[in-house]
Amino acid sequence: MPELKFIKRLLVTGIVIALCNIGVTTYGIIRNGYMSAITAKQLHSYVEHQADSLRGNWFDWQQEDLARSRRFAELEVAKQLRQLTGGTK
Repeated sequence: MPELKFIKRLLVTGIVIALCNIGVTTYGIIRNGYMSAITAKQLHSYVEHQADSLRGNWFDWQQEDLARSRRFAELEVAKQLRQLTGGTK
């Protein structure tokens, strides 16, 4: 009979250990999923921030290009007017 008690105790201990392992594994999986979701959200925010920054820079570049083109056109018009009117400069 003592052998039966020992076997039952081993069985119960094995079941408890298995349940603990399942619980710890489940907790790890849930935590990993939560951390992955946080990381994905942070990455999404970073990408959006970079995209907004690039859009802003692109607008600035366009404005600079427009200003350079306008200045070049003004200089060309002034140059041609000087040539037509015989101005010196």
